[in-house]
Amino acid sequence: MTLSSIGPQKPFPSVHATPGEATAPSLEDALGRLFAAYAAHFLRGAWPLPRFQVEPRGPSLAIRFRTGERNVEVVGRASAFLLLSGRFWARTRSELAVDVPALIPALTASPLGVSGTWDAWARFHAARETKQALHDLALAVAARAPEEAVLLWRRVHERDLDWAGGSAPGSPQLVPPAFREAFQARAPVISMLTGRRSFTPAGIAKAVAPFAGSRSAVEQLAVATCLARGVQYLLRSNRLGFHGVAWPALLHLLSERDGAAYEVALGVVQQLAAKLFEVSAYAEARALLDVLVANGVGLPETLLQRWECRLYLDDPGAESDWVRALACETPDAMGLVGFNPSWPGDVLERRSRGLSRVARSLTLRAEGKDPCAERKAPKKPVVPSDVERARLLARATQLMTERMGAATPGALRDEVRAHADETVSERTFKSEDYLARGNMREAFADLDGALADYRAARALRIAGGLPWQWDHHGTDVRRLARLVAEPDSSLAFSVPPCFEPSWLCDAKRTPVERARALTQWGAQPWSLFPVSPAAAVGTPLAFVLLREAVAHSKTLWKAAEHDPISLGDRVAFTERARGVLDAYADRRDAIRLASVLEGALFDVFRAGENAEGFPRESASRRRPLLDWLARLASLPVIDEAAVLQGFEGRLWERLREKFAEHRGRYDPLRDLCDAVRTTGLDADSIAVTVAAYEALLANDWSNLDRPKKEWAVHGQALANLDAARLAPALIAWTRLWQRVPGPLGLTKLEAKWLWPLHFAWTPATEGFLLEVAQGELDNRARLTPKQKELRKSSLRWFIGEKRLTRLSV
Repeated sequence: MTLSSIGPQKPFPSVHATPGEATAPSLEDALGRLFAAYAAHFLRGAWPLPRFQVEPRGPSLAIRFRTGERNVEVVGRASAFLLLSGRFWARTRSELAVDVPALIPALTASPLGVSGTWDAWARFHAARETKQALHDLALAVAARAPEEAVLLWRRVHERDLDWAGGSAPGSPQLVPPAFREAFQARAPVISMLTGRRSFTPAGIAKAVAPFAGSRSAVEQLAVATCLARGVQYLLRSNRLGFHGVAWPALLHLLSERDGAAYEVALGVVQQLAAKLFEVSAYAEARALLDVLVANGVGLPETLLQRWECRLYLDDPGAESDWVRALACETPDAMGLVGFNPSWPGDVLERRSRGLSRVARSLTLRAEGKDPCAERKAPKKPVVPSDVERARLLARATQLMTERMGAATPGALRDEVRAHADETVSERTFKSEDYLARGNMREAFADLDGALADYRAARALRIAGGLPWQWDHHGTDVRRLARLVAEPDSSLAFSVPPCFEPSWLCDAKRTPVERARALTQWGAQPWSLFPVSPAAAVGTPLAFVLLREAVAHSKTLWKAAEHDPISLGDRVAFTERARGVLDAYADRRDAIRLASVLEGALFDVFRAGENAEGFPRESASRRRPLLDWLARLASLPVIDEAAVLQGFEGRLWERLREKFAEHRGRYDPLRDLCDAVRTTGLDADSIAVTVAAYEALLANDWSNLDRPKKEWAVHGQALANLDAARLAPALIAWTRLWQRVPGPLGLTKLEAKWLWPLHFAWTPATEGFLLEVAQGELDNRARLTPKQKELRKSSLRWFIGEKRLTRLSV
């Protein structure tokens, strides 16, 4: 929640006061109300406000008061009101167990780097007493420090977010007339951003970074605000890429050491540090965490994160951060209101979790891998020496030995609770512990021990009962199980059991291997629905149904207990289901079929559209599904035939109807592969075509008229193929694809589907482009003005390079 999202605001009583008039509030009064609001929302317990005096010193305020036997002075800027409040309260308590520069839980709405807003932050900024205090503080400093007042008003009313569909310009009527022009002035960086078409986090950072060195405080605040908005949406973008662009700009903003831009930049640092820490970018996160710790922001969590970073980076002083964080953790020591702590339980559990994370990262480092998956791999891999590898693994072993001593008893308790269908806590963290030890054992070539750990990790995820964790760590389990059974199997050549584009397009494949695979896959009736449940054995359908039962087992068992129907041990049922699940879980056709048939288990039994609606159905509507599940759960061995038994007749017809409804989205890439095979092109040509369309399907690119550079290499490869045979197949596939409904129904033709035809060109393609120009592939939908211009630009590309007279007319 932000100030501008709260709704219309009533004018404050002193809003039209001119600086210096008797009606202007005093600095002491405004600051006292601000400090009280800060303590009420961010500090735990009673925090009496001491008597204090304020002396303006240029743009800063010097606040003097007495605490205990000491005279204390705190200096800060009004425009950095959170820092000023945090520093003030830190100095009022001489009895604090830990000497900290400030008491500041967070300088951002998302202190852990995740989406969503911290409740205390939202309440503080929404509170009328906060808004009144900040407004009066701006009035109080306006006469002596007018720029500070303007900066504070611009922050309160979010004046620098009127771009990219952001907040409307602040309310000028709430600002005294003498300051309205400065308040409403648009920073050059904001004017530049408004004209942009794309607002990705990295794009925003690149655009505003050059302005960070400005001498204008208003401009610097605008830059910091833009970076704060960018990092807020840094969810799937590369965090290291954003850091590489934003960090130099942040260093400029942080060089001021105080003020509005400094405080907002610190908030960016807090979010970015959490995001980098989350992806194990230890070196980059460490530099940001140093800044936060020095300012007292987010303690003790920032100390705990820095402790992990220093452990990984071989810093001998790492343990000092742990000791200091432990002292900060007690409410009596700090009194901070927590914000969704990143671990369950006590701080010792947090230590154990950190140890396993660092141990896993050290194991990856010993194997020559980077624990940060987002870091671009070097052209020449860095392989540690035998001595260095042994040292890293020894450190990882030491850390894991300490961790597992605390983790194992808790994991055993969770397992017992899960078998009894009781609530399981802390399963995520203990699961990761077993994964870390499994990685370490695998590095030591202890395959049996590693396999046992991977299975334990997967079992703990199932014990938790979260639907998306039905196969967490399953890939490692199956990979290692194959190695244990057949140590040399990884060296043998074998065609994947179903269509696999990555295997087909791998540069290591020979023409003979590709041809053999295409022949094998082409003989599979993958797009035909089996005539009966018995005929479906050997297809992924049993996997799809059983997967839903396992993924939503907690919901199903809870409903059965209510009805009541006995289903037995939920975790034991899942383990017996592993034979069917593991046989298909790594197959592309199975995963894609499960995606298009999502909710089929509930739908065919008419027990709700999905698992979410199942508990709301009546007991009589739930009964058929639970009876099927009870029979399955009673079997000592679960195979495909057992799963499919009972689906004959009307249930099978409903499943067939659901498949037919979503058939077009099952595997469009495989449809393309089959279409190109009918042209008689060789296996290598098919692989080239599949690679080109795989990239198109994987990327949006809906706002582009011509290919991006990364796709142009696919286009050049298509240009070397027999276009006379290829182009008709591509056109036929495009027509079929346009008839497949998306989430919002049938769609308009995107320009990217024309790109392959530009490279695999034949004169006959002009007729198809004429249909495109006339909107015949847009499913009777009208293009927006922007879409029309994009379509024209794309077709002009063809006209100019192919000299198309009919299309130009």
